Amino acid sequence: MARGYKTALVLAHRYELIDQWLGCEDKPALRQQFPNLCIEPETAEHKSWPDADIVVGMVQTVVNPRRLAHKKFDVIYIDECHHAIKDSQYDRVVNRFNPEVVIGMTATPKRLDRKALHSKKGALIQEVVYIYTLKEAHKDGWVCSMPYHVVQGVDIGSVRVSAGELNEKDLAFKVDSLKRTEAALDKWEKVAQDRKSIGFCVNVAHAIHTCEAWNIAGYCAEYIHGAMDKDTRKAIIERFRSGVTQCLFNCQIATEGFDVPDIGCVLMLRPTLSWSLYCQMFGRGTRVCVGKQDCIVIDVADIAGNLSPITMPQILDLPYNIDLQGEDVFKAAAEADKIAASIKSKPPRTYQELQIMSQQIDILSALQTPEEIMGFTNIKWLRTEAGYVLYVNKGRLELTEDALGDWHFKGMENNEFKVGGDLKDAFTQADRYIRGAYPEQVNLLDRRVNWNRTKASEKQIALLRRMKIPEHVIAELDKGKAAGIISQKMGNKGT
Repeated sequence: MARGYKTALVLAHRYELIDQWLGCEDKPALRQQFPNLCIEPETAEHKSWPDADIVVGMVQTVVNPRRLAHKKFDVIYIDECHHAIKDSQYDRVVNRFNPEVVIGMTATPKRLDRKALHSKKGALIQEVVYIYTLKEAHKDGWVCSMPYHVVQGVDIGSVRVSAGELNEKDLAFKVDSLKRTEAALDKWEKVAQDRKSIGFCVNVAHAIHTCEAWNIAGYCAEYIHGAMDKDTRKAIIERFRSGVTQCLFNCQIATEGFDVPDIGCVLMLRPTLSWSLYCQMFGRGTRVCVGKQDCIVIDVADIAGNLSPITMPQILDLPYNIDLQGEDVFKAAAEADKIAASIKSKPPRTYQELQIMSQQIDILSALQTPEEIMGFTNIKWLRTEAGYVLYVNKGRLELTEDALGDWHFKGMENNEFKVGGDLKDAFTQADRYIRGAYPEQVNLLDRRVNWNRTKASEKQIALLRRMKIPEHVIAELDKGKAAGIISQKMGNKGT
């Protein structure tokens, strides 16, 4: 309950979400958080107590003006608020109760129809007060790692687009194919055969046929869809939750709010143009729980022509059609963040190419003169964790800062002296020492000299190869950068 408010209405649009808010014996949810409050559901089958402090209601029920007719709510919470747009059932409920505040929550704040979810005018939600990204959630340990596998699909390039999404009838005709299903099953058997798995299908027939393929192969699988009655759906979900059923194939049911934390594999069997729907599907596997290390994603990559179906790499700012070859998508995203500019001009096709590009950036960036000292010195100092280093004569010179903020120069003969508390003065004194002690090296150490920008020499290339520098890195080097790597390798070896 938000501080200062006495009564609240929680709006959801599915029974599964209502159950999660109310909780059960092992997951009490609201009733655990507020044991002294009266918390009641308001659904087609159940009317809440008139004096309930918190009502968890189905929006399809609460929109009826005869329900909760005499109630007043201080605050309304909207679960999966990407559904709550102007002139919707949610809008009518909010206008009817006129609460002091409306709070919406969603993990997928994008709509396929591009209707506004929030704005100062013309939307139910006026302001975004908190954003928590998928990358942040993974870094903080709330989202598990997700190894990503791609399976070759079929040609869906001729599928029509209706209201911004792939036409369901056209799409089902294309993807509900035995060959495509068997390809997905084959990959699943190789990488996720022992895992609790959930698959997302285009329509009911697709879910049934996919389930049959898993059953014929000897696995315990069931399917679920919206036309089933509530009790049947609940029984199927409970068998899946308990582990009696290993694989669950569904059509538009197990997306929003479906909470089975130990799911170890998600099968993306239906292409979509909807960012939100794609996130909801793979999101069923992101939960963390005891004994779970990761969740494998198997994505069927169809030949899409001019269409652009959403992929998981795309969600994390990777090239949408990259084959991660079973690597963790979050690990790949971290690699990509380091080379964002390079990816835009030359997108990697595989995780191996991504690694090569990242390695190249790491090596070359280590040879760049730090920006903060560009105005203080023309010598090719490099940054380290402790300060700055210069490689010369198979050795290294160092500038380090002590706890009091004073800089110290250390030469190769272990001669060390203080060079002041100002960074500019420190480099002035250090450079003066270098020009006096190594006059024959000064021309090699000056980053402004033109020879630095010419192609690396054959002798340098041969030495770099003996040092096992990758060929793709060598191809990018001029004489100055090649000399920097050689000096760095030889200098570190000499210490």
